[in-house]
Amino acid sequence: MKTKEEIETARDNVQENEPSKYPGMTYEQGVADALDWAAGHVADDEFEY
Repeated sequence: MKTKEEIETARDNVQENEPSKYPGMTYEQGVADALDWAAGHVADDEFEY
């Protein structure tokens, strides 16, 4: 499980007003990926933040 600080750092690095770095990913896939990372199911090196 990620700490509050790790999650806040990841959120702070989201560039909402820039073109997507993952245009082939749906919104739902992105949310699932982020939640999997926060729960510790995705390694940090597989989750760019």
